[in-house]
Amino acid sequence: MSEKKSKVNISEINAQAKITVMALMDKKKIELPAKLAQLSDQELAELSKFGKNVLPLESIVQQKEKDIYIVSFSGHISVLGMIVVNSDGVFLWDHIQIKKHVFSTGKIIHLVVALVPDGKRHNRRRGIRINIDTTMTLEQGESKYLVLLKDLSYCGLSFVNLSPEEPDYSQPFLIHLTEKNEDKSFLIAKIITKVHRSHETKDGITVYGCIVHEKHANLLQRYIALKQMEAVNGKRPIKEVQKTSNKETWRADVAEALNDLINEEQQ
Repeated sequence: MSEKKSKVNISEINAQAKITVMALMDKKKIELPAKLAQLSDQELAELSKFGKNVLPLESIVQQKEKDIYIVSFSGHISVLGMIVVNSDGVFLWDHIQIKKHVFSTGKIIHLVVALVPDGKRHNRRRGIRINIDTTMTLEQGESKYLVLLKDLSYCGLSFVNLSPEEPDYSQPFLIHLTEKNEDKSFLIAKIITKVHRSHETKDGITVYGCIVHEKHANLLQRYIALKQMEAVNGKRPIKEVQKTSNKETWRADVAEALNDLINEEQQ
């Protein structure tokens, strides 16, 4: 068995790697998914003047309402580091700078400058977790259940079952990740997941913690980054329901109040 790499040089990062830039934005930590820039021979020759300890990324963008903007890494954003996942594992660069660069061809990129060229192996068990507190549909086989999705990261989620019936927690299932805009619901993705652990709160409510299939990592990173950007820009995420009562009947109350919405989603 080959020995695991303890570090990776920034020059070894290729297009198959999953790249995440971590930034501190208005005192909030944000993960921004990124990808390696595709450069022409002319642009590669121009890039060589920056030396070996750089990584060209396609412009990192954010969406604000209907407009898309290139993220600025100056002023209110301080870059913390970069995480790269490749076939050798997960690696962290603690000290990086990011600059916008415009090639003579007109192509715009974000250029990562590594103050330390080697990323160290990183034991990353989970990504940034955002609170959701919104009802979703759990689908397993031919059956569907109403659940309260409590939080979400790119590799896991937790929920409370609101339905009178219980799914088979030993088997995988789908969580319908949805967004609501006024009176309409939109399906973002059907997330493949499986219960990893569970715990009971002091109120006697069972919360199930799940592992998310790795195929959803890129989509969820982008979704979470968008929700974080919305929060920073002052747009509060829509919360259809929250547990605001300690009554034993709160689960039934929530299920009844949202029954029409879930029926609409299932149709």
